[in-house]
Amino acid sequence: MHAPAISYRVNTTDQQLIETHLRTCDMQFMFLSDDHDGLHAYAEKLSSRALRCEAWAAHKLIGLIAIYCNDHNTRIAFISSVSVLPDWYSRGIATQLLARAIEEARLAGMHEVRLEVDQDNTSAIALYYKAGFSKVSATAQSIYMQRCINI
Repeated sequence: MHAPAISYRVNTTDQQLIETHLRTCDMQFMFLSDDHDGLHAYAEKLSSRALRCEAWAAHKLIGLIAIYCNDHNTRIAFISSVSVLPDWYSRGIATQLLARAIEEARLAGMHEVRLEVDQDNTSAIALYYKAGFSKVSATAQSIYMQRCINI
């Protein structure tokens, strides 16, 4: 049996879909998994304030990147959330979503995209390097990365 085709969209999710998706991905969001109110508030924040690049298989949200492209003074966008359902790993979905998020930032007039990643998340770090991000700084727990956008 063939897997359903993947379609990519922007800003079609709502708070409930985001919350359900993040709860399903909760190994990536362990800081929220035991905090229902925190997850609810985070999903509401993403649905109301972030630009969302989404991957869908049939009617199921399988991947999501939330990016803020609202700092028009510095023209720096910030990716706050990257998630793909575990059953959909290793299919290039995060790579496609990241490319779309960078393009959306470019279209919004941003000159740079930044993000923070856990030091232990080696697969995400490799993804970001592959997408042209470079390490800017680090703490004991996090790596801070950036990528310039060609305007």
